Amino acid sequence: MKCVFAVTLITFKEAVKQRVIYGTSLTAVALLTLSVLISGFFMRDISKILVDFSLSITTLGGLLIPIFVAVNMLSGDLEKRTAFTILSRPIARWQYIMGKFGGLSLLLLFNIFLLCIMGIIAIYAAIKIYGMIFFVKFSLKSYLVATFSIFMGINILLALVIMWSTLTTSSFLATILTLASYCIGQTIDDIVTFINTNNVCTLSSALKSVINTLKYIAPDLASFDLKLAAAHGLAIPFRNFLYLFSYSTFYIAAVLSISILIFNGRDIT
Repeated sequence: MKCVFAVTLITFKEAVKQRVIYGTSLTAVALLTLSVLISGFFMRDISKILVDFSLSITTLGGLLIPIFVAVNMLSGDLEKRTAFTILSRPIARWQYIMGKFGGLSLLLLFNIFLLCIMGIIAIYAAIKIYGMIFFVKFSLKSYLVATFSIFMGINILLALVIMWSTLTTSSFLATILTLASYCIGQTIDDIVTFINTNNVCTLSSALKSVINTLKYIAPDLASFDLKLAAAHGLAIPFRNFLYLFSYSTFYIAAVLSISILIFNGRDIT
């Protein structure tokens, strides 16, 4: 495990140097400051709008890690043969994969933690400005649970980035596949519901079977979006949180296992 921790630490230090992190933080500060001022125009829903906006910024900032940082680092290592330098040492390929995921996941945790703190500061600043009467329904616990669910969902996307990067030889193609995975994960459940309940939409039975099967293969990223519950201050049942945690853990383990199998059979010399 020492090798995994070593690769994790190296990956984290290398990723922190990326300008995307600093750009994300500065943009988040600007947007959250602006949201505090703009939300004042919607006094009846000021709490709902501000919480929803803060969580949306957290999601957007978190998505920059797998889409930009992770793809560039992983595909870049393989394209430039940098990975061969690391693997020439007594480090197994599975340790390299796990270390890369660990480092990027640690970076994601750090980034989302910063965005979460900024969001909470913005909310409490709005409470000071507009008064507690407009934030009676606000629940810090629901906000934190929704934030952690964002972290779990994007971790699944990180695992998929690693799989696509080991499968392809192009960072552009890995980016496209990552974006496609995110779009499918956000919409597949709605698509399946639509084709199964709408009689107007006529599709072949074969195509319906493919879509229904895809539902069980594609990541259910939409379930990790708890912004609506947090915005209304609704308590998120522990059973739901446990389901999301278990689902993300097993899905990530499965995707990383596939990534290791692909990477073991890949010639990078």
